[in-house]
Amino acid sequence: MRSYSSYALTPFQGCFGHELLAGRESTLAEHVLRHQIDLSFPGIRGVADDGAYPSAYERLHWPLLDHLVAKTMRRGSHREGLAAVLEVIERQYQWFHCAREMIDMWRDQTQERISEANNWFGWSSTDWYEALLCGVGGIWEEPGGLAYIPADQHEAVELNNLPYRDGTWDIHITGAGPWVRRFVVDGQEVPGVCKIPALCLSAGAHRLDIERCATPPAIPFVLDSVGLQLLGSRLVDVALHLNLAGPGRALVRFHANQQPAVTQAGLEIPCTWDPATGIGWVEVARGAETQEISIR
Repeated sequence: MRSYSSYALTPFQGCFGHELLAGRESTLAEHVLRHQIDLSFPGIRGVADDGAYPSAYERLHWPLLDHLVAKTMRRGSHREGLAAVLEVIERQYQWFHCAREMIDMWRDQTQERISEANNWFGWSSTDWYEALLCGVGGIWEEPGGLAYIPADQHEAVELNNLPYRDGTWDIHITGAGPWVRRFVVDGQEVPGVCKIPALCLSAGAHRLDIERCATPPAIPFVLDSVGLQLLGSRLVDVALHLNLAGPGRALVRFHANQQPAVTQAGLEIPCTWDPATGIGWVEVARGAETQEISIR
């Protein structure tokens, strides 16, 4: 595994990057936890194995890796991995009181040496911010707005006065488990999806309440619609109807308990669905006019 580097996780820097790793998130998260998160230091290794002497650059800890690994754990729904990333950030903050860069993880260092000043840059603290917001909170910003990425998590999360566009958000996440039972925006429940509707992304103070649960929903539930704005969602019997807007083509990832049928503008369109996981994918096209899609 000497050839593997944490910089292979850089697709997570972009909002569409997870599509390149689709279906491999949990395996990747487990590998990174077992081979690259070092809680004895603590830090995150740039390479998977120090059996072969790494380059000078790879021997250093960079805060950039923290948020990439946090996003990996989030996408892989890896509760132990998320806790490990938090432990790295917490202990480094206790030692350095800042996001330190260029920490040599392969050299024996005394506590005095570790506590001495070293190189750090202001932008490194944004990596910690993103690791906490996206990894722990599960709140991701993408062209379609603000979305929540479900993951196996038991701790309550509270964010206050989160600025986004012209508004601020108080976000409260409760419950336990990798699924979403309720997604409530400004007191109104949004069915079948965990993305804030575009009309709610306005000026002023807003509130988002998310209740997690341990079992998947009985109705189809959209997990990802990156690049698409949510104009509305509604349930009709066991069918989920969505109005999505956005340029070009985009992938919609969803969960369904049985073989789904997906229609767009009343016409059935092909989708991919894995009966073992219940996860499905469908590619939708969007132009100047919005069209409703239905998953049943």
